[in-house]
Amino acid sequence: MIRRLPPLLAFALGLVVAAGALAAAGAAKGKSASQLKASERALLTRQHIDALFKSRLNPEPLPAVLPNPFQLSGVAATPAAPESGPIVPVKAEPAAPSGPRDDTEALALYAAGLRISGIIHLNGQAQLIINESPYKEGDLVFLKNKDSVTYLRVIHIAPGELTLGFNDAVQTLTFKK
Repeated sequence: MIRRLPPLLAFALGLVVAAGALAAAGAAKGKSASQLKASERALLTRQHIDALFKSRLNPEPLPAVLPNPFQLSGVAATPAAPESGPIVPVKAEPAAPSGPRDDTEALALYAAGLRISGIIHLNGQAQLIINESPYKEGDLVFLKNKDSVTYLRVIHIAPGELTLGFNDAVQTLTFKK
């Protein structure tokens, strides 16, 4: 004769068996790398490499219309002109260089390019080392430009100051001693 287990006891026995199976599966997942077999470690390593390189090997395609990086985000885009035919390239002419308008601007421009690297005293007279050459009061500083040669006059040398002249313009520069 076959005896049947009461349903409650059968249910409890099923829970115990299921809990044991879950515990065994959790123990297998929680193994350290040294406890895994070589084939299991190789499989896990391959899966990790695939996950890391997925975006490089199979990148997502770019959108069809890329945003303009030179347009401000809050400004609405201007509508594009309707296409009326083939695009013909236009040869752009270089803009004429806008030089200094007067002697004061020219002197400021030329003085900005000077490299004052030191001061020396010879025979009781101060001389500045400008662009690797010594200059005293009254000397002309030679500047070579693209098309021409420009001369700036050293008017006065004082401790920490240099006064230059160009035509009618005069400018005083300060520098560290």
